[in-house]
Amino acid sequence: MESNQPSDLQDHAQRSLIGSTKRFAASLLHFLKVSMDLKKGLDKKGITDSIIEDINFTGHNAWILICSIFIACIGLNMNSTAVIIGAMLISPLMSPILGIGLGIGTLDWKLLSNSSKNFAFAIVISLAVSVLYFTLTPIKEATEQLISRTRPTLLDVLIALFGGFAGIIAESRKEMSNAIPGVAIATALMPPLCTAGFGLASGDMELFLGAFYLFFLNSVFICIATFLIIKYLRLPLKERVDKARDRKVRLLIGAVTLLIIVPSGFLFVDVVRESIFKQDATLYVKENFDFPGTEVMKTEIIFTDSIPTVEVFLIGENLSSDRISDLKKKMPTYNLHDARLKIYQSNNTNEEMAGKLSEKIRTGIIEDIYRKKEEELHSKDERITFLEGELVRHKAAEIPFPSIVKEVKAVFPGIERLSYANLLRPDGADIDTVHTFLVQWQEVTKKETMQDEEVKLAGLLRARLNVSEVKIVRE
Repeated sequence: MESNQPSDLQDHAQRSLIGSTKRFAASLLHFLKVSMDLKKGLDKKGITDSIIEDINFTGHNAWILICSIFIACIGLNMNSTAVIIGAMLISPLMSPILGIGLGIGTLDWKLLSNSSKNFAFAIVISLAVSVLYFTLTPIKEATEQLISRTRPTLLDVLIALFGGFAGIIAESRKEMSNAIPGVAIATALMPPLCTAGFGLASGDMELFLGAFYLFFLNSVFICIATFLIIKYLRLPLKERVDKARDRKVRLLIGAVTLLIIVPSGFLFVDVVRESIFKQDATLYVKENFDFPGTEVMKTEIIFTDSIPTVEVFLIGENLSSDRISDLKKKMPTYNLHDARLKIYQSNNTNEEMAGKLSEKIRTGIIEDIYRKKEEELHSKDERITFLEGELVRHKAAEIPFPSIVKEVKAVFPGIERLSYANLLRPDGADIDTVHTFLVQWQEVTKKETMQDEEVKLAGLLRARLNVSEVKIVRE
């Protein structure tokens, strides 16, 4: 008997542990069921009334739509995210989409027809107003905000689907919810529709189709999300269930979903490929372009289906042809098998380097310098000091020195030679830049004359350069 006591105690402890685990799992499931119950607080009549109330684009709704379109177009034109968000907040485009999903889910064909007509009317108004705006505006450039609305992917599908879930769940509550404005921003219905108008106004059909596809994709999946939630909540049907018609509706929804989602899947694959290529190319440049006396000023990674290209802009000592050949041989190691490497070097002449660097690259050089320095700076004052110093140095480098030499020699014929340099002088915690001129006088010039003339020369140069201080150094 004594030998069995430890075994009995172990069995009892094990059964007790199993029983506790089961009770905990049961109470956890009960808690989740109660907490996640969508039918709790459901307002079956209110959900229908609130959606139907805002479906019609007549009177104030039409004017609100027009105003939101103008605001969205201005935001896209200005490349302003804040303005675009404002337009999405006041846009009433969500209501007919929810109405279509509600109509299909409750077999309310009258509601479906009314919602579809108003949705089509809203699209026509939006396109007409956006085309009018982009035709009249003097700013014709396709901004980053416009271009970003033309390549929908599977991620946009997920955003629209979960946004639709949030929207219809919020509409189904008795209490007011702040989810609808967030859904309007997340699903972004207005910007792609206005971008489609920009495509029509500029004659760019590729841009129009890409933007309109994004709008249509968002709309369809918001509608599908609405339909699924309506079916789950078991809202009362307007008509008796016709199994044949119900099957046709389900097949139609499935076919439309498949047709919409397939192109976005291909686009998603392209986006992933581009992202991987850029990561590999960035790593390749980082690990292989570290040469003494040579600095990478800018890297441009251009991804295309034909020949992706890695462009590297160097300044300093030129790389030999053998070294460039070795760099190209290393590219397959970084999965850059079909990529082309283009290296632009300074060739020790600023004029040729400037010719090779595009305006975008030259601007990027300043930005890269700032980004590198910013990592070393921690306070706001230090960053401001650095930027001011950069501006002063770049401004100093742009002075018209050849014309200044001609003017100075015309006014001061005793000057044999004039040279120019920047003098960096510590001023407390800051570094001050002083325009410094080296003057060589003719041997016949008297010392007293030199002193008087140098005072006048400093005044002339200060006025000519519009600076407060100029230093004259006699050679």
